[in-house]
Amino acid sequence: MGLGNARGRDGGALNDVGASVVEFAFLMPLLILLLCGIIEVGWLFTQNLDVRHGAAEAARLAAVESDTIDSDAVCERLDVAAPGAVVTFERDGGDVGDEVRATVDAPARTMTGLLDWAFPSSMRLQHTARVRLEQQDPAWDPQSVTC
Repeated sequence: MGLGNARGRDGGALNDVGASVVEFAFLMPLLILLLCGIIEVGWLFTQNLDVRHGAAEAARLAAVESDTIDSDAVCERLDVAAPGAVVTFERDGGDVGDEVRATVDAPARTMTGLLDWAFPSSMRLQHTARVRLEQQDPAWDPQSVTC
């Protein structure tokens, strides 16, 4: 009996099993790459939402604070993007109704590391939120906070 006539336990030819293993070996890297791509895009989306939410919260904090901004309070509002994020505050004036802007600039980080070649290390996530001052505070000096 030659090798071409060999049968597996289920009666199928052993050559068919070998062909399936080879096909799986060719497709597995592509499937892993696709799965990692889905994970990375979801992670970047989460970081982007965190930057947007953090900017809105920081602007709200600046609108209601009567004196300097507490950096710990600002950084607490950034969950995922906090390491390396810079929050910059600007304002038009110190009267009620004047605009306060909070800009969050954070580096985008990858989760798996397998697709670092597809996402440049210089990629940054940035969002600016605008609110109106609720308390008059001409002495407040806009500043930057690094988390």
